[in-house]
Amino acid sequence: MAPRRQMTDAEKAEKNRKQREKRAQEDPEAREKRLQDNRARAQYVRDEKKQRLDQEVQRQTQDKVDRQVRLDVEAQRRKENRAQEPDEIQQARLQEQALRQQALHEEESEEETRARLRDQATQQQAIRNAETDDESRVRMIEGNLRHQVLRAQETVEERMSRSMADRLRHQMYL
Repeated sequence: MAPRRQMTDAEKAEKNRKQREKRAQEDPEAREKRLQDNRARAQYVRDEKKQRLDQEVQRQTQDKVDRQVRLDVEAQRRKENRAQEPDEIQQARLQEQALRQQALHEEESEEETRARLRDQATQQQAIRNAETDDESRVRMIEGNLRHQVLRAQETVEERMSRSMADRLRHQMYL
C-alpha cells in the first residue's frame, strides 16, 4: 500500500469545514449516540492501557519477589555450608576475602570511597533505626566486651600509640 500524502493546510481546513457542516445538520439523537460511542471507545482504550500497565507492574513485582526469594535461599545455603566447614578452611576463606576487599579498596578512587562509606553509614543507620531498645542494649554490651578484649590483648606500644592518637584527636576538637 502506497504511503498517504500529507494534506495541505487548505485541504485540512476544507475537510474540517465540511465535518462541522455535517455535524451541524446532524440529528441530536445521532449526535448523542456518536459522542457516547466516542466516550465508550476512549474508556475502553483507557481500561486496556491500565490493564496492560497493571499486568506489567505485577509481573515486575513478582520478578523482584522471586529474585529476592532466590537470593535468600542461596544466602541461607551458603551460610549453612560455611557453618559446616573446618576452621582452617574458614580462616583461609576469611583471609582471602580480606585480601580481595583490601585490593578493591586500594583501587577505588576517593569519590568511590566516599560513596561506599556513605552507603555503609546509611545501611547502618537503617539497621539501628529498626532495632529495639533491648537489641540496642545487647549491641552496646557486645561492643564494650569486644573493646575490653582488644584492650587486654594490645601491647604497651599499641596502647601508647592509641593514647597519643586520642590526645591529638581531642586537641583538634578543642
